[in-house]
Amino acid sequence: MFHLIKVLCRPDISNLGLKLSELSKKLLSLQQNVDDLASKHAYNPDEDSAAVECQLRSHLESFLETARSFNLIYTKEIRPWTHMMEVPQLHGFGPAANRLLEAYKLLLKVL
Repeated sequence: MFHLIKVLCRPDISNLGLKLSELSKKLLSLQQNVDDLASKHAYNPDEDSAAVECQLRSHLESFLETARSFNLIYTKEIRPWTHMMEVPQLHGFGPAANRLLEAYKLLLKVL
């Protein structure tokens, strides 16, 4: 039965070929648009990018501060709590219990 379902669900090769050619045309069109836009804006290596650099630095500093705060909270509160957790004992659920137990073990490794 599963073999029959797999055969029925397969898309037609000719449809896939048509979709591929359609997507290839779209990609070519997008590449041409990018080339056109790039030719309209000349690259200037001496262009002043101080404002963008300042904005990028502020975003990176904000991100690093958030990462430091998370790390502090994680090491002081979350990590000790997760290491005190006991792995649950599951009985009578069969394969679902094993999958849940493996997911729980993976969660303990991540935390």
